[in-house]
Amino acid sequence: TLKREDFATDPCFVGLDLATRIDIAARLDVFTRHIDGRMHYFAFPKFYLPESALDSAKNADIYRGWATEGRLDLMAGDEVDFTEIQNETLAMADHVTLKELAYDPWQAAQLAQTLRDQGVEAIEFRHTVGNMSPSMREVEAAIASGRFHHNDNPCLNWMASNVVAKSDAKDNIYPRKE
Repeated sequence: TLKREDFATDPCFVGLDLATRIDIAARLDVFTRHIDGRMHYFAFPKFYLPESALDSAKNADIYRGWATEGRLDLMAGDEVDFTEIQNETLAMADHVTLKELAYDPWQAAQLAQTLRDQGVEAIEFRHTVGNMSPSMREVEAAIASGRFHHNDNPCLNWMASNVVAKSDAKDNIYPRKE
């Protein structure tokens, strides 16, 4: 029942993970709000997939269903259109209180620079144990305590269900797909 327009004045943090050919690219808009003195997170995902990827995807029927429901954007052609993601992100930034956008630097340098040129605080977030562990610990605690909320997007649910937290010798955790 969450509606992103109800969060326009709340701080928004965006995570961007790009893909080009057969993988899903994702943008996750996370709004924060203090409720009863505790930080709550409200997540709204946006997913993109090249339409041609449906030809070889073992989950093609599921992807088509999500696209029909408006939960996955199918992009014409063989590759994810970074310009479209960039333009949608800039349009979204005009309607929210965007604090920063974190991006995986893999294939994102040009897009990040363009966003910066347009006034978006874009920060590089490498997928290292040192970066991932504190974030994963906070998400884990927020979920356990009922402080993480999302709009029940089936694509997000599926992706999250595939993540397993692996520990290293220093008890840091990092995500792995199973």
